[in-house]
Amino acid sequence: MRIFYFFILIGLAFTGCTDKKEPISTLHLGSTVWPGYEPLFLGQKKNIIDKKSIHLVEYISSSQTLRAFRRGQIDAAALTLYDALLLLSEGIGIKVVLVFDVSNGGDVIISQNRFLHFKDLYGKTIGLEKSTMGLHVLSKALKINDMKIGDVKIKKFEGYEHERAFEKRELDAIVTYEPMRSRMLKEGANEVFSSKEMPNEIIDVLIIRDEYLNKHPKQIKKLIVDWYRTLEYYKANIVESNTFFAKRLKLDPKDVNGSFDTLILPSKEENIKLLNEGETPFLLKVSANIEGLMFADRLIDKELPIDSLLDYDLSKLYDIK
Repeated sequence: MRIFYFFILIGLAFTGCTDKKEPISTLHLGSTVWPGYEPLFLGQKKNIIDKKSIHLVEYISSSQTLRAFRRGQIDAAALTLYDALLLLSEGIGIKVVLVFDVSNGGDVIISQNRFLHFKDLYGKTIGLEKSTMGLHVLSKALKINDMKIGDVKIKKFEGYEHERAFEKRELDAIVTYEPMRSRMLKEGANEVFSSKEMPNEIIDVLIIRDEYLNKHPKQIKKLIVDWYRTLEYYKANIVESNTFFAKRLKLDPKDVNGSFDTLILPSKEENIKLLNEGETPFLLKVSANIEGLMFADRLIDKELPIDSLLDYDLSKLYDIK
């Protein structure tokens, strides 16, 4: 009889091991003020995204977010795909698990009002943010306008310095983005180039460290589920949500819709397609294009393992039909 109970206890012990719950480990997620990331903060404000398991760390520039990620101060980051590839080029293991948005006018080149067209900036000083997407946007604008990098002078600034430098006329134009775009245009500046002229090239994504995703896939899945729950709340409560966003974006509430209109926010189904459809998913195709531009800009000198960005079981994070 004792032997019988012994085997029952052993069976229960092994059952307990296989059914063990995934441990909760607070995810430190870095981001900047950008309309495409703002639903994260709305989600926590409305208790849709859990504050205990997801700790949002706000930085004043993408450059700061990159530095924090490199130093291991955060486990995840909201960044452009371009910035994600910079991290990948440094040998940092990351995965892209969500597409927040596709820029469709949110990234721009703003000029002083005496310049009406991009070509008017020949020989002029253009500011851009250190180490991030700015160089890509500028390179594209130069190419479209049959100009070269040597045709302009470049001055680098952190993102939070854009408006101050522009207002003090330390530069003739600047590569910037929302919400600075909306505020600067309201003050009379001109928009001489935007991401509408480079469709599907600026994509904002959620990246996770390899080791964190391997240990906590259920936690990441819940964050993704709650992200889309937040987007549903936003669409159902536009006025209330815009009031919240306006304070964070430092915009008039009536201007918030215009800021969001410069982005495409993929639905869950669209997101799955971007990450998973076809032999080479769309996200990897865009990554390959960006990689080519990075070679041209001499930011990298060897091929990147871009396939590794999606080298995980997507079904653990999404309910794929």
